[in-house]
Amino acid sequence: MGQHQPGIRSAVTSRFEPIAIFAGVVILAVASALTLWSGLGLSWPVSALAGMGVAVALLAIAAWSRRGAAPAPINTSEVAAVLEELAATRERLAAVEERMGVLDRAMVEYSRKTVTAVANELDMVGSVVRDLAQAVAMHDAELFARTDGPNLPADASAADVARSAFQAPPEAVRAAEADPQAEPPAPRPGQSREDRNVVARAITQERLDLFLQPIMAAPHRRVTLYETMARVRLPSGAFVEMPDVAAVAQQRGLAAQFDAYLLANVVKIARHLLGRGRDVPILCGLTTRALVDQTFFQALTALGAAERELVGRIVFQFPLADVRAFGVLELEGLEAIRELGFRFAVSGVSDLKLDARPLFERGFRFVSVPAELLLAAQSGAVPTDIHPADLAGLMARHGLALIVEGVDADDVMIDLADFSVALARGDIFGAPRPVRADVLAERPAAEGRPSPEPQAGPATQAAPATQAFRPEPVSAAARARTAATPQPRTETVMPPPDSALAALVRELGASRSAPQPQQSAPAEPAATDPAATGDGLRQSLRSFLKNGAGR
Repeated sequence: MGQHQPGIRSAVTSRFEPIAIFAGVVILAVASALTLWSGLGLSWPVSALAGMGVAVALLAIAAWSRRGAAPAPINTSEVAAVLEELAATRERLAAVEERMGVLDRAMVEYSRKTVTAVANELDMVGSVVRDLAQAVAMHDAELFARTDGPNLPADASAADVARSAFQAPPEAVRAAEADPQAEPPAPRPGQSREDRNVVARAITQERLDLFLQPIMAAPHRRVTLYETMARVRLPSGAFVEMPDVAAVAQQRGLAAQFDAYLLANVVKIARHLLGRGRDVPILCGLTTRALVDQTFFQALTALGAAERELVGRIVFQFPLADVRAFGVLELEGLEAIRELGFRFAVSGVSDLKLDARPLFERGFRFVSVPAELLLAAQSGAVPTDIHPADLAGLMARHGLALIVEGVDADDVMIDLADFSVALARGDIFGAPRPVRADVLAERPAAEGRPSPEPQAGPATQAAPATQAFRPEPVSAAARARTAATPQPRTETVMPPPDSALAALVRELGASRSAPQPQQSAPAEPAATDPAATGDGLRQSLRSFLKNGAGR
């Protein structure tokens, strides 16, 4: 305590010294004024002025004397101690902030990992459910293709097995459980069973009518693409359009033949255009069956090896509903085809809720949207997340080209003036025109081969030209129950033994695997075990997932 006394004393002195000097100056000034007034007999004003002069003089002397005085000493040890405490406090605050940041980041990372893991699990479960639904649907299609009637009680048995194995029957299984006498929904309202039989016969006999419609680049109306359309002429003279033909092909289990016919003939059309010096891509619609078809993929591989220049001129097109329903197998097949160099397009758009980035990453480059949908969205009749006039720009920013279809009148084109339409298709640009027969003719090496006549009637089914996922064969007991149940008859036509895709594969020099021998039905067991059949379905599905989509 003693060492701080000089500092305290100096602080007190430095604070009260000016007050003491001022008080002394005032006293001396008053004393001088009184002395002059009383002793010398000067008047009071003169004495006061003299006293003030003395005060000013004394103050000047005091100021001059303090000017050279040294400032009070500073205690550097106390200042250093205070600075050290401030530095330590600052370091502690920085450490606390760093720990808070680490905890915050750790909590965010933990939450992200947890949510991501849960999302991945949910996505995996959804994919498995979709794959199971597709596997059961393909199983039903295989059973339909091997029998004479349109519906089988064995399908319902397979649905029961799938329900007991997976506890969640998908839509395809529920459809198989429907009334066996009920007809599948028509591809379009107003079509009869006879019309669908005509379409099925045209697919199996490869008698489809192919049309090409140009897609123009506005406003110069220059042909940028062609779209291929497969139609079927009915006895009445009317045409069944491409979406309805594809729907019948999927319902009757003829999707593989339909896709094969389109691919084989689109290759011929692309060759013809390339030979005439017209570098114009062609849109070719397919079903999702093509993505898991091994022979179809072999044909694409052979095409890429033999005629690489055609790969970039064929664009495969899928409906938006099918794209949104792609499962693991379809996405794997899509990726395999994309790696070969092919690109894809989206058709059948019914809403404007399009996620452009995933489409581009999966190889899609074109999106076809009906003009009436854009105009309806502009008027507010269709809900949308984006103004329809900005849709073309959004697609372009993600590497997609917007094709406006259904532009059949000039007033529609005028209404689309504010939509930045770059590509359009419609009757005002050119109606669909049939492809000439000489374009679809075989190459000289294959022209001499006679075309076999298609056989009609319920004959023995030949080995399929394509290979895809096939579940375990149906037991003899199930076949016996099927034979005992009366079924409505539907006209069936056997496919020709030499399909267009087979000719294309041979032409390209691809080695095609031999047809699988027909498996004989196993001996009828004493009782059908649903658990064993469910295990067989699981093993078949697991084997197909492991081997990939024909890769």
